[in-house]
Amino acid sequence: MIVRGAAELERRYDELTAGDVVVGLLPARFLAGAPVADLLERGVRFVPSLTCQALARSKCAQAAALRRWMAPHTRVVAR
Repeated sequence: MIVRGAAELERRYDELTAGDVVVGLLPARFLAGAPVADLLERGVRFVPSLTCQALARSKCAQAAALRRWMAPHTRVVAR
């Protein structure tokens, strides 16, 4: 099954299984919660990937992912 968008994802959440694909950006509230972990455990794929979505929305996530190339003695300060 191919799910297009967050509204359809919420409607069909219980039907999703391994091999299904969710296409489109998810709302930020959905990315931080347990439902995403549940879907990943079930084998549901996301396009763009959840990593890409998190990096596109968060400077802190970008800094954490790229910390290897950051200047020495710098760190992420979130709020």
